[in-house]
Amino acid sequence: ERDLVRRSKKDYPVTQRLQQIAGVGPLTALCFVLKIGEPNRFGRSRDVGPYLGLCPGRDQSGGTDKQLRISKCGDGLLRRLLVSAAHYILGPFGPACALRAYDWEAMGRLHEAGLIYDPVGKAKSVVLTEAGIKRSAELFQKHFAAAT
Repeated sequence: ERDLVRRSKKDYPVTQRLQQIAGVGPLTALCFVLKIGEPNRFGRSRDVGPYLGLCPGRDQSGGTDKQLRISKCGDGLLRRLLVSAAHYILGPFGPACALRAYDWEAMGRLHEAGLIYDPVGKAKSVVLTEAGIKRSAELFQKHFAAAT
């Protein structure tokens, strides 16, 4: 494991940035970097999820539109590592973060701003509107995209 950490620092320095995220260790960061390769090949950041099989299936019929389980296409190991990291973040031992604290007042403000659909009655799920998707992409580029 020490050799893995040393080599990933030397050959793939972006792994150090990914490891700053709680729950993401050297193996998860290295697998992500190696699997994604050149990130510019994705037109939008939200295209990475479906590439890894982390998008839900759909069952659309008549007036219903059911969201199914994730598709599980793509790299199984990386998907398991990312799901494990998410379980750590959202579980009882994860750090305090906005993902764990479901703030209904904040959800109301986001809904009023037109960034998410109405959160009332949802089982802790937030669905972004097109405006919300656009704004999240802008914020991602501003705060997390590597300077070129």
